[in-house]
Amino acid sequence: MKKYIVLFSAVLLFGTMCSCEDKQDVSEPVGDNTAPAATEETTEWTHLELAEADFTTVQIASDTVTDMLPPEIQSADLSDISFGARMSPCKDRDICTDYNRWDAKYSDEDIQKRYDDSVNELLDTPCEGFIVRSVCDDGRFYFAVQYDDWCGLHDSALYCYDIKTDECRELISHTGLDNNVSFENLTCVHGKLAYLGNDHSSVYLFDPESGEEKEIYAYGADTENGNGFIHYMIESDKGFRFMYEDSESIGAYKGYDMETGELSDQENRDDQSYEYKVYCDGVPAEVTGGFDGEKYVPITVETQYYTLSSELTDYSDIFLWRDKVCIVEVNPYGSNWLHTYDISAHEHLKMKIGFTWMSFIKTDKGLIATGQATDQSRSNWYSNPFLVRLYYVDPLLGTVYRFGEGASLITGKSGNTAYFLTEKADEVDKDRLSVGFYSGNKHTPDKLYWFESMYGLDGMIL
Repeated sequence: MKKYIVLFSAVLLFGTMCSCEDKQDVSEPVGDNTAPAATEETTEWTHLELAEADFTTVQIASDTVTDMLPPEIQSADLSDISFGARMSPCKDRDICTDYNRWDAKYSDEDIQKRYDDSVNELLDTPCEGFIVRSVCDDGRFYFAVQYDDWCGLHDSALYCYDIKTDECRELISHTGLDNNVSFENLTCVHGKLAYLGNDHSSVYLFDPESGEEKEIYAYGADTENGNGFIHYMIESDKGFRFMYEDSESIGAYKGYDMETGELSDQENRDDQSYEYKVYCDGVPAEVTGGFDGEKYVPITVETQYYTLSSELTDYSDIFLWRDKVCIVEVNPYGSNWLHTYDISAHEHLKMKIGFTWMSFIKTDKGLIATGQATDQSRSNWYSNPFLVRLYYVDPLLGTVYRFGEGASLITGKSGNTAYFLTEKADEVDKDRLSVGFYSGNKHTPDKLYWFESMYGLDGMIL
């Protein structure tokens, strides 16, 4: 086989040499030899002005590939990661009834026996650690792992998987009947981790490097209104802020400055308008058109390479490269389309999106789409009816690679590399009745996918 490759390469080389015979000879004789004349080549890029009329519309059909990875994507199998098993202290037979969230009673004796058997099995079996919350920050995945499947309050841990070292280790654990921390609403903030107490009335900050954990806010320490409920945390310029509500305040905010360690009241910022940003080779581009609040206006895209004035008037996402423009058009009353303007071929490629998509992410050559599908393979399908799927779309060829799926998806980035971690869910025994705190599917890591971008990850949804 190698001989044929060599021969074929030689033929190609000979053909290339022959094809140059009709070109002007710009060589100059030097003694008895002939050497090419020294020339200075300069290439000046001309900014192109393009309109819809400059493109031929071609409707293409997508070709789905399911048995191979896309050319830009790499992968690793993390399904062997295990968090071990623990017996939560609240499952002690002498006290377990004090922590039972509910105690079902059935008039049917057979159903009652099934329920009692399910309870006894749960109380007698150590809980295999499962993920209740995952986040990614600078090449590390952090997992909030639960071991208390009875009431969900008394045994949990925080793990870190480092992509570079392929190491998964426990960072901190909270076990005990007086425990108030189960890493609720785990959030990355400036290289550290913030999370809430079990009752959502306290905020904690954890440093993965030093292992230091501290409570930075406890509702009730500065007020007499009783318990307040904290909803979520959002990273800010100097730290993070969180929203809470009580009998007097609804949607009130506090901000935490990580440099000074100070808490302060903040105004509601949820009503701020979202600025849509689009980049081409890492340089911000200008997009105008679409729905302006009253009418639909044709879309115009201006980059450092070209200005394209299209006849399309609606879009949900726009992605730009030097050689192409992709416009995602969503029609709630019909089909969804991917419009690709091939700058070199002057073709407007129109492809129907044949899957239920949630978001698109740009790579150096194509698009990664996240979609949702019903999991028809499970015998107990109603326990986990949906899967998150990963697709790679080659806009110029119409090729769609379906390369990953899981019960959930966690995305993150480190430098110019984007990561996608799918989690798998165990199969719930359909004969076991719902008992305990967490009777649904339990998630653990599965497959890791990633790609590196030459121009950075500016403007990507991660």
